[in-house]
Amino acid sequence: PDVSRTPAASIPPHAAPPAPDAGAVESLEGQIGGRWLLYIGMATILIGASYFVKLAIDNEWVTPAMRILLGSATGVLLVAAGPWFGRRGYALYGQILAGGGVALLYICVYAAFNYYALIGSNAAFTLMVLITGGAAAMADREQSQGLALMAVGGGFVTPFLVSSGRDAQVALFGYDAVLVAGTMVLARRRNWPALNAASFVLTVATLAAWAAVHYRPDRWLTTYVFLTLFVAMFIYIR
Repeated sequence: PDVSRTPAASIPPHAAPPAPDAGAVESLEGQIGGRWLLYIGMATILIGASYFVKLAIDNEWVTPAMRILLGSATGVLLVAAGPWFGRRGYALYGQILAGGGVALLYICVYAAFNYYALIGSNAAFTLMVLITGGAAAMADREQSQGLALMAVGGGFVTPFLVSSGRDAQVALFGYDAVLVAGTMVLARRRNWPALNAASFVLTVATLAAWAAVHYRPDRWLTTYVFLTLFVAMFIYIR
């Protein structure tokens, strides 16, 4: 057939390439510019602070007590700055600042107990529990799941950070049971199922870590009771 006589309307035009999804592009740009740069910035602050502390230690500019006080003051300022920025429309930035402050407070208490022996194990445990409770309360108030996860993780790690090496099964598992219950309440209140998943994984890890070091046959009954309690709690959560 004579192609030149075919009506132009009958020749299908070339399909135009699909336009990029503006929402996806905007979402990617927002994550890179508004979130990951904040993470990088907070990591830079923590690394810079760590380098300064190391420099101060190497040159003996400040005493151990002053180092802990300066670090703790910085952590408190970061925690206080978080909600301040959140109220001014920078919620994500504020949450990252607050999370960095909480992490710095944990580090200061750990260093005061393990490296400088400035406080005892009971005081260190009490301070870390207070930090965990404060972080959980702030997470609830600011509706920040990231802060809540940090609080849950810090709560479960606390007994190991301040451990004296002695077996305290009842205290450890009783503390974990209270922590799981608190996590369950917060997860249900804010509809954050990731908190329950985190508490389950950390509970299993705690049981395994304790059993690897301290389990003995005469501990079977207490272990069985707590295992039953944890299983019942997580079945209820599910």
